[in-house]
Amino acid sequence: MVASYKRLIPCILIAGGKAVKWFDDKTVVSDDVISLAKYYSDHGADELIVFDLSDLDEEHDEAIDLMKRMNRIIRIPMIAGGNVKRQEDVKKILYAGAKRAILNFSKQDSPKLMEDAAKRFGKEKIAVSLHDFDALFKHQHKIEECCGEIVFMHRLDLDSVMNVTDIPCVILTDTMDEREVSEMQKEMMTVLVVEPMKAPYVKSIPNELEDLQQAVGGDIEMTYPFEDEVGILLNGNGKFEGLPLNRALYDDHGQVYDAIAGTFLVVGLTEDDFTSLTPEQIEKFKEKYQSPEVFPLFNGELHVLKMPPEEAKEQKEKQKKDAQQKNPAKGKKKNRSGEAR
Repeated sequence: MVASYKRLIPCILIAGGKAVKWFDDKTVVSDDVISLAKYYSDHGADELIVFDLSDLDEEHDEAIDLMKRMNRIIRIPMIAGGNVKRQEDVKKILYAGAKRAILNFSKQDSPKLMEDAAKRFGKEKIAVSLHDFDALFKHQHKIEECCGEIVFMHRLDLDSVMNVTDIPCVILTDTMDEREVSEMQKEMMTVLVVEPMKAPYVKSIPNELEDLQQAVGGDIEMTYPFEDEVGILLNGNGKFEGLPLNRALYDDHGQVYDAIAGTFLVVGLTEDDFTSLTPEQIEKFKEKYQSPEVFPLFNGELHVLKMPPEEAKEQKEKQKKDAQQKNPAKGKKKNRSGEAR
């Protein structure tokens, strides 16, 4: 049994020696990062995350020095990352007093750097930052082998993450708004989103009627075409609304008996509610719906053709261009009098 609990972990983003608001918002929130770190430490924070947003080695060294000074004055653990390009950068962050060094897993060289750093410093000294669930699913074995913590860079549901891995996880959020924090505390579930002409992807969404309706673009309807404890949640009015056909439904003999219009969700099932998919279910149904489908008419009959994701992308671009050619005024900017130009 894995025990879980939620911790309060503030994040300090350093740019030019000052604390800024967010990765893409360099608004200064404090000129004194040392005092800010001490404030968090003295007012109930469980841990501190520090990111260096510099690009140059000289600025990176200045940020490392700030981390050292923070570590001397705070009474809570610190994990830190940013501008980590090589083993020496990992060493500098750890020697600055960080419990772990965070590696940006989206960078091309990071998987190799993560593996080498784990061998040199130990997996408990390494954390990785991920941008979505897909990165975890694709590299789960290597991440679990080489890392002691995962930092998700976008708002996800922690409970859903824990259905997938036992590694401690941190979810970054850029808000302290009470309503948004309350929204994040809703019961969440991990589902598979399947959109027309796209490969499926994993997403964490609230298990609330309004959120599910928003995900499929209308009133929800359930169908249960599988023996697995999963169902398909779709837009019940998708065909009447003229939404594009998405994927076909097949009977036990492999014959098409229906087609789903619009985006749908593959969700897990309990006796009386929806729930998160298991990792095994995610892999199974990602593979099942990996290839987008098109539905051409031949001699008055609807047929189903599977397309590789790349071809589906090209087909979608072609449809978009055809639509623009049929309506050339659409998409053109208008001047103040409303005339297209």
